[in-house]
Amino acid sequence: MRRMTGLMLILSSLLFWVLPTPATAEEGENWKGESIYYITVDRFMNGKTANDKNLETGKENGYHGGDLQGVTEKLDYIKDLGFTTIWLSPLMSSSDFEGYEVKDYKKVDEHLGTMKEVRTLTEEAHDRDMKVIMDMPLMDIDEDHPWVEKGFTERSGNGEVKVKETGEDVQKEISSILSYWKQEAGLDGFGFPEVEEASPDFWQKTLSNVTDTVLIGKGEDSSYSKTGFDIWYDESYQEAISESFSGTGNIELPVPEKEGTTASAVDFHDTRRFTTLAQESGFNPVTRWKLALTQLYTDHDVAVVQYGTAIPMGEKPGIGNLPMMNFGGTDEEVTRRINKLNAMQNEFPSFAKGEVQKVYNEGGMEVFKIDGEKTMLVAVNNSEETKSGIVTSLGDNKQLRGLMHDGFLRQSDDGKYRVVLERETADVFVVEDSAGINWLFVGFVVSVMAIFVIFVIMTMVRNRKQKINGH
Repeated sequence: MRRMTGLMLILSSLLFWVLPTPATAEEGENWKGESIYYITVDRFMNGKTANDKNLETGKENGYHGGDLQGVTEKLDYIKDLGFTTIWLSPLMSSSDFEGYEVKDYKKVDEHLGTMKEVRTLTEEAHDRDMKVIMDMPLMDIDEDHPWVEKGFTERSGNGEVKVKETGEDVQKEISSILSYWKQEAGLDGFGFPEVEEASPDFWQKTLSNVTDTVLIGKGEDSSYSKTGFDIWYDESYQEAISESFSGTGNIELPVPEKEGTTASAVDFHDTRRFTTLAQESGFNPVTRWKLALTQLYTDHDVAVVQYGTAIPMGEKPGIGNLPMMNFGGTDEEVTRRINKLNAMQNEFPSFAKGEVQKVYNEGGMEVFKIDGEKTMLVAVNNSEETKSGIVTSLGDNKQLRGLMHDGFLRQSDDGKYRVVLERETADVFVVEDSAGINWLFVGFVVSVMAIFVIFVIMTMVRNRKQKINGH
């Protein structure tokens, strides 16, 4: 029986290599509507002091003490914001605090914790119906990494150690690493931050054996999205949305890819903080964030939000764009907007799975329609004055029910729908058949008012009689 079991294991291993199953569109489709909270682990929450080794909290590139236990302790905070997935910075042993200069792919960095703590984190997240993915840098590694001696690397033009694209040994090693982290840590997927540093052929071969795991590729060249990745994180959109909304003006954004599943963010760990950009432009970052987040959530299949956004956190002098998280400084307006957008994505699948059609874009005012299970209309006024957008493609006798601001918009006598927004505001509408005047409800209200008036009159008459009789 033991020999039979061993034989089955060998055959299973052979099938892993002989019968590769490429990443499928279905995996990405299943992730549409997810909202992801990105965490730079060393800068999030210090859960225990035992692993506080060589901290340099006053330096931009020093370790500040955040760890895996700290993330676990804040899972309810992330859940309460409405996020469905946590995206962690690399957890592997590394020569930098962010984890992108890997020294050992199968060892957890001692500053962050242990594999047992990684497993605890993923299990606790799963108990809260949240997924966990981790960034997996594969192209740039530390000079002391064993791959250098094995001949898996080469020197780039600027002297950096780069992983060779050719050779089955490298690809098998990477597949082994991904399998190890999935099994040992219970991760639900991986993000790949250096996609364009390798050829599309490299990624196609490297990822072809990975199954039941979401794979997120990140870059500007969307042609890479078809090389084995389930989700494409669009860096060009991220750059454009940050530029458009850090100040007022026209909204000029690239149209997200229609094929596959797309993701993006307003800012990220490798960009400047949007809060600081808005402040430098002379604008209120809270107002700017509410607009940018509304655009992001309704424009992409998967929204990614960096840790600290709910504060909203900016850059810190001497530290840069990744300061330690301040859990006591959350802004209520931004928090409510994140909560609302996450709830809307959950309630209305059209946001992630519908077809987007731009219907108005002029003078900083943009309106676009989303056709799906329900028809939605998104309006964003990125100007410094009240604006109106004209919509003619909704059909007759419809009403627009506002989700951000209570109220209804209805068709004008000329057959058009005029969406009016005050300066620097946004709203999302559900397009419904016009209910007209609810005469039954009106009659009920009138009846209640009449009964109340009669009651008041009778009380006044009774009190007057009592006074007369008392005299």
